[in-house]
Amino acid sequence: MPVTKGFTLIELLIVSAIMALTLLVGLPAWQEFQHANRARQDIIHLKILLHSSREQAVHLAEKITLCPQNANRQCTNDWNLPLMVFNDRNNNQQLDPDETLLNQATAGHSNSLRHFSGQVISFDARGFAGFNTGSFSYCYQSAQIHSASFVISRLGRIRRGGDSNNDGIAELASGQNVPCPS
Repeated sequence: MPVTKGFTLIELLIVSAIMALTLLVGLPAWQEFQHANRARQDIIHLKILLHSSREQAVHLAEKITLCPQNANRQCTNDWNLPLMVFNDRNNNQQLDPDETLLNQATAGHSNSLRHFSGQVISFDARGFAGFNTGSFSYCYQSAQIHSASFVISRLGRIRRGGDSNNDGIAELASGQNVPCPS
C-alpha cells in the first residue's frame, strides 16, 4: 500500500474549529486594545498641546490661545473640532493673517468627547491662564471608558485630574465625572 502525505478531512476540520474559536475569543480583546491605545495617544497629545501652549506663551512673551476652530479659523465652543494654538495678538479669538499658527490637533473621533467650559484656553506672557480656567476633559468610549481631565489654574498650572471614587472615570475639578459620549 502506498504512503500518502497530507491531512485528513477530520484533521482540517479540527484545526479550522480551533482557529475560529481563537479568533472569536481574541478579536474583541484585540479591538479593545486598539481602542485603549488610541485613547492613550489622544490623551498624551492633548497634554502636550496644553503644556506646549503655556511654554510658547512664556518663551515668546505673548498671549497664546488654544481653541477649537471652525472653517473660518475662528474659535468656537465645539471642542471636538480641530484644535489650533496661535498667538492671538488682538484678542479677537480668531487666527488673523498677521498671527502665527503654532500647533494643531485633529478633530476628535466619533466615539470620543473633548470638553472645556470656555471657548478658549489662553496663557499670557507669564504663563498665567487668568480667567481661562477650568477642567479640560477627554473621554473615549468603547467596551470600556478611557478618560482624562486636565485642571487649569489661574496661575496657568496644568495638573491631571484624579479619580477619587475609583470608578475608572476621571473627574473634573468639581468632582464630577468627565462627560462621555452616549
